[in-house]
Amino acid sequence: MKIAICDDSQAELTALVKYAASDKHQIMAYLSGENLYREIENGGRFDLIFLDIDMPKMSGLETARAIRSKDEKTVIVFITSHAQYALEAFECEAFHYLIKPVSKDRISEIIAKAERKLDKKSDYCVIKTNGKSIKLLISDIYYLECMRKHVIYHTKDRSFETVDSLSNAFKALSAHDFIMVHQGYIVNMNKIVDFNDKFIILDNGQKVEMSVRKRKETLLKYAEFLERYI
Repeated sequence: MKIAICDDSQAELTALVKYAASDKHQIMAYLSGENLYREIENGGRFDLIFLDIDMPKMSGLETARAIRSKDEKTVIVFITSHAQYALEAFECEAFHYLIKPVSKDRISEIIAKAERKLDKKSDYCVIKTNGKSIKLLISDIYYLECMRKHVIYHTKDRSFETVDSLSNAFKALSAHDFIMVHQGYIVNMNKIVDFNDKFIILDNGQKVEMSVRKRKETLLKYAEFLERYI
């Protein structure tokens, strides 16, 4: 796994690199968000990025937003001395949010969880649409919608319709952190950023209806999901 660590404090950067060190990983260190983003602009790519939020000029949040415009797959973990940035961090599709000081055990734990998440990102399902079979990366699916005897798979910017039942589709996806939130909808919990009384808000701004009957179960399963990955 290729890991980037970005912190404007040389002492903290050195410690984080030491904590993450492993024969299995290639680690690159950056003292500024500008340098990290420049690397990515020039074609560099990382599986996992540990990113300090409190940096001069280009903050960690600004860096993350810029990175997300280039790469939607990278796992981003924020590190900061302050808790007040948590909401903004998760709006950047952060995988985790660590409060300093951070221990070696905590870094190792997060790396292991990120590895499991990245393994899942290579999984795909096969559906038939418009007379042909296509592969969909499961990590690209935001939600599924039932329309009579058809199921629509919604990704960030496309939709694919197939003849199937929602219950059958759910059997194939439930092991990949999908949850049935309504008799007509299944949602990828990795894409959820917020809830309100009636809707689930996804990281691309889409809203999916959540039934009153399913609300308690949905919130409980989402809490369990966060426990596994966070």
